[in-house]
Amino acid sequence: MIMILTLIPTLLAATVVATTDPAARAAELLAADRTLGTTAPTRSFQEALAAMLADDAIMPAPAQGGFAEGRPAILAALLRDSLNASSRLAWTPVRAGVSADGTHGVTIGVMTVTRANGDALEYKYLAYWQRGAAGWRAQVWRRVPRAAGEVRTTADAPWLPRVAASTTLRGDALEQARRELAAMERVFSDSAARIGIGPAFEALGADDAMHLGGPADRDFNRGNRVIARAVQGNAPVGSSPVTWSAERAIVAPSGDLGVTLGYIVPNAPGPDGARRSSPFFTIWRREAGGWKYIAE
Repeated sequence: MIMILTLIPTLLAATVVATTDPAARAAELLAADRTLGTTAPTRSFQEALAAMLADDAIMPAPAQGGFAEGRPAILAALLRDSLNASSRLAWTPVRAGVSADGTHGVTIGVMTVTRANGDALEYKYLAYWQRGAAGWRAQVWRRVPRAAGEVRTTADAPWLPRVAASTTLRGDALEQARRELAAMERVFSDSAARIGIGPAFEALGADDAMHLGGPADRDFNRGNRVIARAVQGNAPVGSSPVTWSAERAIVAPSGDLGVTLGYIVPNAPGPDGARRSSPFFTIWRREAGGWKYIAE
């Protein structure tokens, strides 16, 4: 399994990565997301999200049993709640990060949906971005409800590269990197089955990782140890209540940042005897010892 944790050197393409300042590029992404969020209330619900999403963006849609793929499908999935059409959005990112080549990134933050009658619904969101000719656009996005209450919106230190990237992955090399990152989710799940879900989240998480948490959580879980305790919850020690795997992955050409998309399946059937899968995604950063998740 250790071979899965690192990119095989011979797969690296010979193209030199364009010089970029990751800290400056992360600040650029944070500012772009913040601008979209602060201007969102001047637009309709649909227009605000459309301005952020890539044409081929992807969103987990648990109510539909899978992923909504493409901007129109995402908007249609969210508008299944008819009240959203007359609602207004606003959001604030609290952290950003980028790949070594500055072409892929991540933001995490808080969002408010204000209904036409003034009621406010609070959320947390996570987005994986790609930078193109039109600027930054969210490629993978999700939101989860959060408990009402104030949260700190001063930006955390950015997620920056932890390994030097001197080459650009292309063609077969980039595809192999995607397969290897997708395989990390199986390693993650197998580890949870072997040592327990909490210890697995600690072992495979970066020390600066963040987790959205559940609907009863007002703020984010920060750090792999805090995340591990939250995920463990009341689960029996040394076991995992779920199994999961990734069906695909997106990896930056610099080979150091990526996102996996797949399904979580309960190990035990529910009250109705069914075991229903749930879509998820995880954002990863390559470190000296291999891939570690930084946001989920």
